[in-house]
Amino acid sequence: MKPKIIIPMLLFLAVIVLITVAPSFFGRKDKPGDKKRINNITSSEKISYPDFNTNTGNISVEPKQLQFLKENGFIVGNKEYNQIFEPYVKPEGPVFITSDTIINAYNVINEEYMHQLENSQAKRLPVLLKKIYIRINSQKPPIRTDTITEKQANEKLRFVIGTALMLLDEKIPETDKKLLHKIKTESVKIHKAEGIDKPELFQTDKGFSGINYGIFKPTGFYTKTHSLTSYYQALKWLQTVPFRPGYNDEITALLILGGASSESGLRNEVGEFISGLNPFIPIRDNPDLSEIIKIAGNPENRSSDLKTFRESIIKNPNYIAKINDSLRTNDQPEKQTINFRIFSAYRLPENEIFSQTTKDGRNPTGLETAIFLGSTEAENLLNKYDPQNAKSIMEIISQNKNTPSQENLYNNYLNSLAILFKSPDTQAPDFMKGRLWQIKNLQTVLSGWSLMRHSLTLQVKMNTIAYCRQSKPIGFIEPVPEFYAAFAKLTEKTEKCISENKIMQTTDTKEEQKSMLLDYANLLRKQHHNKLSPYEETKLGIYEFKLEIFTNKHCKSKKPLPKAAELEKIASDIMSKTKYYNRISGDFPDDKTDFRQSLTELKKICLKLEELSKKQLQGLEFTNEENDFIKNYGETLAGTMFYKGNSYLEPIDDAPRITVFAFNPTEKSYKLAGTSKPKSIYVLYPWKGKSILCKGAVMSYCEFTSPAPLNDEEWREKIRNSKKGRFAPAWAKEIEP
Repeated sequence: MKPKIIIPMLLFLAVIVLITVAPSFFGRKDKPGDKKRINNITSSEKISYPDFNTNTGNISVEPKQLQFLKENGFIVGNKEYNQIFEPYVKPEGPVFITSDTIINAYNVINEEYMHQLENSQAKRLPVLLKKIYIRINSQKPPIRTDTITEKQANEKLRFVIGTALMLLDEKIPETDKKLLHKIKTESVKIHKAEGIDKPELFQTDKGFSGINYGIFKPTGFYTKTHSLTSYYQALKWLQTVPFRPGYNDEITALLILGGASSESGLRNEVGEFISGLNPFIPIRDNPDLSEIIKIAGNPENRSSDLKTFRESIIKNPNYIAKINDSLRTNDQPEKQTINFRIFSAYRLPENEIFSQTTKDGRNPTGLETAIFLGSTEAENLLNKYDPQNAKSIMEIISQNKNTPSQENLYNNYLNSLAILFKSPDTQAPDFMKGRLWQIKNLQTVLSGWSLMRHSLTLQVKMNTIAYCRQSKPIGFIEPVPEFYAAFAKLTEKTEKCISENKIMQTTDTKEEQKSMLLDYANLLRKQHHNKLSPYEETKLGIYEFKLEIFTNKHCKSKKPLPKAAELEKIASDIMSKTKYYNRISGDFPDDKTDFRQSLTELKKICLKLEELSKKQLQGLEFTNEENDFIKNYGETLAGTMFYKGNSYLEPIDDAPRITVFAFNPTEKSYKLAGTSKPKSIYVLYPWKGKSILCKGAVMSYCEFTSPAPLNDEEWREKIRNSKKGRFAPAWAKEIEP
């Protein structure tokens, strides 16, 4: 090579070396705007890397979060997803599979099961109530009462059951105009679902403080169809109106109701309806229709007078509700807590805690549930954020077992969540042994808790006050094998309960199809006026895809979209013309969800995660097959969450859920808990002497007070219009600075 060429090249290389080493050699400090280096990571506005030692992948972390990540080994990021499986579908680098993904998937399946179960129950309820209503007029109480008391009891029964029938859009048989007017007035108040008031027949009752009508606002899947909305309000009404043994007309009404329902065939129908949720949450908090039938059919009661009969009921400790959902003052007699309901809401173990910790009028928090499940970090946070009440609350909780012991699916679910509060495996990474990871687990558990309560919103009481040898890993699993094993057993038990449940019926899809068409039509009208939200745009696209063949066949205006009016006409004809419905029903897309198959698949996932997390803790590399499992995790998980085909590529924005778990009548406010959009989590996983940066997703827990209850769509709209993180409790923000 010629000297003329060599000399410039040497000078050029010298300049490069000086630029590279001079800052560190001379101790030069970085100036604002300069690129910073943290553990071999170059950071400008955003940085991209898969780990702290190599330079492959494309995971992005905000620069302001880098130091926190470096110090604590993980951080919950600002990136939000429509569904929790998204970051695993097209990963930017190594993934971190979280326990949150399993909890989220289980609740999606469980909610769909509850949806179908309640569809079936919604068809049973009006048939059952009509039969009881017709028998009331001809039924005499089995004990001695006077004519006036009997008449008042009969009227109160017909008012309560008649209101439920009207809410269900059923014709009320043999009802006088005066009573019918009261029933209509009451139905309007329930439909409005706001404020505190007394029912029409209780207006002059000084011993009755009233009803919080906000509880009649449907949420969750109960808003999907008119029949489910009607069923929600009717059943909630029957769960709410008390029949108190201290009142002659009401105790007589119980006996009339029991007699009217005790005919063998009807008694079996009542038993089947009430037992629908027994495998999930078997404890009903109030004596209900099943108990009323037993009392009325007891031969000993036939020779009793009203006073003797009342005393026998009041003395029975099993009739005292442990959870107060009534509006009453502290000076009212204790016997007023004993009341019967036609159908009783179910008692959850954490609600028993709330009933004791809220006696002074304070609002409960999710931290109390976490302490009950054994979280020591929740105790620390309660001391930090509520020092005034912390001691008394923890004393109350300590008097109860820290985990639910009775065998049922709800308790099994809580116990499975509680595993995350146990000390991590000794071979687990150090970041999992610190308090911040316990806060992450706290957020995970309470998110899972709120999702399960969301599924059971109508039925429960609300308190009133695989790896090949290569330079970079595909990903890691949150190493909690005991948790995955517990959820595998839980899914198996759930599938078994579903298989054995005789309540489920073949669902008549008329109303579901009508609801789909009307919703489609409504979105088309909104689109015409440019009023679609991002969520609604996605939903419209799904309808266009699902109903393309149907609309091409049955709508004249096929391009580019059918007219809203045409869809509304078809929806009307579906309901009114049986022959028309039979002719076109086969052309609808098959939207049936097989939740039993989803549970089976989720069980397989849990068992695989248990196996791989044990292997990971031992420092063993994954096989090619195991590596493929991690690579395809997003798609596999989406399949269990009812995303068919490749629909997981455009997931719908409907993950946030909200539920009410307490009402404060003094403040006239509701305590709500729920989830926001799933968020990214970045983890520095220690592996083979390196800290590998990987990414996954976690659920976001929210808890706040509100002047009114919210349904899911109102909650999602509130999130869209609010600053990120506004509804998260203060302690949750410690892991997402």
